Amino acid sequence: MSSENIGVYEHSQTGLRYTVMRRTLLVSSPPISGSARNRVGSVDYITADGIDLNPLDDDESEFEMIQTDGILRRV
Repeated sequence: MSSENIGVYEHSQTGLRYTVMRRTLLVSSPPISGSARNRVGSVDYITADGIDLNPLDDDESEFEMIQTDGILRRV
């Protein structure tokens, strides 16, 4: 799994700021002969402190916080 910091986002009601990470699962597929190949698998989003997020748009500018209510918007 690889993770990438995609920026700082602000909670729309509280004003608290969170660092958002994009995690990508890398799937290894070893062939019968030759070396294994890594392929990009599923992607999910979390805050740096572990709150799961649901993207609300394709450009990653807004996320819904799953465990706690609220919307995060890119700063």
